[in-house]
Amino acid sequence: MRWIVYPSEPTSYFRWSLDNARIGGSYGQEVKLTPQAPDATVQLRLDRNVGLLKGQVTDAVTGSPLGPTFEFAWAHHPIAATRESALSVYRISLPADIEITVKVTSPGYKAWSYPGTISVRPHQEVTLDIRMEPETLR
Repeated sequence: MRWIVYPSEPTSYFRWSLDNARIGGSYGQEVKLTPQAPDATVQLRLDRNVGLLKGQVTDAVTGSPLGPTFEFAWAHHPIAATRESALSVYRISLPADIEITVKVTSPGYKAWSYPGTISVRPHQEVTLDIRMEPETLR
């Protein structure tokens, strides 16, 4: 089996594809597990500081919590993108000092996009509460 190891915290870490995660010569660490070697020790070095995007996603009419999917992309390199499913109350770590575009979807609701970009500073917490409009029935 082949595993790609990413850092994880109680919050969700902003993950790119392996090719897009190569920043400043930093690469994911590959771990191979076999029946003869079922364990592995990895050492992760985080070169970039992160900030936190947090908030709640709700129905704009009822205020009910929704299960959103976030789509993040680097504004200046849109091919570097990821999707992240979250709970209604969310906490997602983003790389610091990078302009990020944000789009949020949830079944039965109009897609929501942040007007412009979001950039967090290292260790900064940015609150973004999102109220999504239901799709109109035809």
